[in-house]
Amino acid sequence: MHGEDIEPQERTPQELDDLRSRLVQVLGDRTYQELARTTGVSSESVRRYLRTGAPSATFLMRVCNAYKINANWLFSGTGPSLLSDVPAVCARALPSPVLIDELARRAKDLIADHEDRMIAEP
Repeated sequence: MHGEDIEPQERTPQELDDLRSRLVQVLGDRTYQELARTTGVSSESVRRYLRTGAPSATFLMRVCNAYKINANWLFSGTGPSLLSDVPAVCARALPSPVLIDELARRAKDLIADHEDRMIAEP
């Protein structure tokens, strides 16, 4: 299965139009050739995906990884478009005590990791 493309789920024409609109929105002025190099597909496939065809799941995930796009937003239109904005949205959704506990846990882990590295260095 390595190297094979994953087939997309069946989507309605409207869902495909919405997906393509979101793709065009985040990809901006990038050329088909640039997108082809980045995702490992032909520039003709990129053109087809962005104009009329159903993008493969592999192509979509490569776009998400390369350009740090939130896959949930790309596939459904839900949430922020960029991965860098996801933690802020999640933080606002959490109740304050939960957020404080999580921040304390992460700080403790970071301190422990730092101490371990300091001990390991000669």
